[in-house]
Amino acid sequence: MPITYTVGLNRSYVSATAAGKLTAEEISNYANAVEADENVVEGFVELFDVSRIEESQIDQSGLDKIAQIVRTGKKRSMGSRLAIVVAKGDSFDRARYYERIASDIHNVIVFNSRDVAEIWLGVRQPTGGSNKEQKGE
Repeated sequence: MPITYTVGLNRSYVSATAAGKLTAEEISNYANAVEADENVVEGFVELFDVSRIEESQIDQSGLDKIAQIVRTGKKRSMGSRLAIVVAKGDSFDRARYYERIASDIHNVIVFNSRDVAEIWLGVRQPTGGSNKEQKGE
């Protein structure tokens, strides 16, 4: 399975990584697995990193089906957040499409940086410069 995930931060953070060829069925299986995972609490935040996939075999109808599966679950809610990390143009377009159709399920934003995505999710602290740099001196 090209999607692996870990659960952390008191069961409130899921970090998933996809690699190789990615299909809608694999994402659906992943979404169902997370929903059934007793180690994941309701309202969790999620990072889904597809920046290392070689090929996406997902079209809009596949994304629609994924959104429907997510809608029927109980653990993802409007208070939950999903950060999708992408590297390529086609993946970005698909992720943005999902961002639009899933906005009634949870807060979704597409990123091209895992670090920035983790900051948005609240699982990583921003690394700032010295006080001089922050003040613009």
